[in-house]
Amino acid sequence: MQKLSIELDESSWETANFDLVKETLHSSAHYIYKNLKDNPTYRILVSHQRGGCPMTRYRKPGEETDTVVLTNSPLEYKAQIMYQFAHEFCHVITDHNYLRSDSSKNGWFHESLSELASIFTMYQSGSVEYVTYVDHQCLSAAKNMYSRIESDQFAVWLLERENFLRNTDARVGYCRKWNAVVAYRLLEIFEKHPEIWNCVRYLPKSDSSIKQYLKEWETTVNRTEKHLVDCVSMVLTRTNI
Repeated sequence: MQKLSIELDESSWETANFDLVKETLHSSAHYIYKNLKDNPTYRILVSHQRGGCPMTRYRKPGEETDTVVLTNSPLEYKAQIMYQFAHEFCHVITDHNYLRSDSSKNGWFHESLSELASIFTMYQSGSVEYVTYVDHQCLSAAKNMYSRIESDQFAVWLLERENFLRNTDARVGYCRKWNAVVAYRLLEIFEKHPEIWNCVRYLPKSDSSIKQYLKEWETTVNRTEKHLVDCVSMVLTRTNI
């Protein structure tokens, strides 16, 4: 049985070239999935709609399939399909249905990791078109903001904004920009240690502050992976680096 199954709700896609769409989706998931241990099983149905925002509709108890909805993506614009699906695929592997609730205080961090999944995927593709799309079209404001933050001041930058992030709906535009700034901060460490993606599967359900949350995350992973979570903690919350 294929462990990663991605199927299309063909009635929702305005194209006859379903094979090209599926190829793009599998390519998008590949860069993260290949770093997950034991080839976990995911069944994903991908639909398309005009308007709105991409989203993941999580499986209900007893169901085995997650539904991902992509939006506003002409078939020929593969970059947008790649970007959107990588973000939603991160939600799937973290079982975001379990992590998120209306009152979740760490939804911003989960969104940052999903934004990171998109950036990471586009960079890993080696495509100039994809990197240009993410850096200079989709997330240009966040990348510009990140470039102005001194490395040894990032923990201070995040601490000053954490309370606002914890208490603001992740769908609000300027918070999404800050989520992407955090994602850019994490990109280098995930590129150096892509096996951290396996740790992302074990995020704790907790409303602790980010420093404590990362410590709690470290307790959920295998002993041999604890240093990877510590790497994340180091680049986000420590000033002496």
